Amino acid sequence: TKHLTTSFLGMEILFPAGPFLIAYRLGVPVILVYVMIEKGLHHQLYARMALVQCRDPQALLAAFIPNMEQPIHQ
Repeated sequence: TKHLTTSFLGMEILFPAGPFLIAYRLGVPVILVYVMIEKGLHHQLYARMALVQCRDPQALLAAFIPNMEQPIHQ
């Protein structure tokens, strides 16, 4: 499948599977990176190392979601 399904902000959504599958197959460290637009067109860059025990694609996505939800809830 080309997508992974997970809960994000209380809704089931699809994420592209590609980045998570590549990281899984290559066994490389994963850095979660995203940008949020704040007031006044200020951009905030977030980058964190994914710390997961099981490195399958769904586990990597599960590590990504809380990191994305945290700044939204602030």
